[in-house]
Amino acid sequence: MMGEIIKRFESKKNSVFLVSVEGIMQVVKVHESEEKAYFESEVLKRLYLYANVPKVIKVESNRIYMEYIEGKLAVDYFLECDTEEVKELARQMLSFCRVYSDQFDNFRLSDTNFRNFIVVEMDEEIELYGVDFEEREEGTLIKSAAELCAFSFLYDVDAYKKKTFYNTIASNCSEQEVDFLNDYIFNSLNKLIKRRRLNLNVKSVFEELVIGNGHMV
Repeated sequence: MMGEIIKRFESKKNSVFLVSVEGIMQVVKVHESEEKAYFESEVLKRLYLYANVPKVIKVESNRIYMEYIEGKLAVDYFLECDTEEVKELARQMLSFCRVYSDQFDNFRLSDTNFRNFIVVEMDEEIELYGVDFEEREEGTLIKSAAELCAFSFLYDVDAYKKKTFYNTIASNCSEQEVDFLNDYIFNSLNKLIKRRRLNLNVKSVFEELVIGNGHMV
């Protein structure tokens, strides 16, 4: 028994539950194999030393038992927050991706969907937690940063908020890195729009939010 199930979280790849184990709230993630559970648990343990991630309580077969982080999905926070709060969200997301890249050498955080982050609000500050690490791929931090921007461009918020998110990311990159950032954003946008079958023109979105900000490629 993995404990009393309180709720089931939305997840396309695995079964994820909030459970009560002897009165203590935990998150249980059920992978399709023991190998995948072990892989993610090792990533979590490594990152726990340097970044905000749930603490691994134990691993049983294909299940990871983790600390429960109570907060908002970053996508929900992004939809609600004001412009100044967007800047801090972008900074913390980029910082998290940087820690990941630093810890795993030639690998990068490859799934930067805002649903894979939790925002904990504390008075006027926030703390960002990463919660999904079953995938990674070889690549640079700039590619992860570009994917953050691409996801932000497709959420249902006003254009100024999207531009603010992008500008915050770009301002933390060198001039040469911004060229790569913009190229990767265009490619990531194209993939996301096709995958989600959105009725959007990638060139129009890119021109409005990137070139319209004065960042030519």
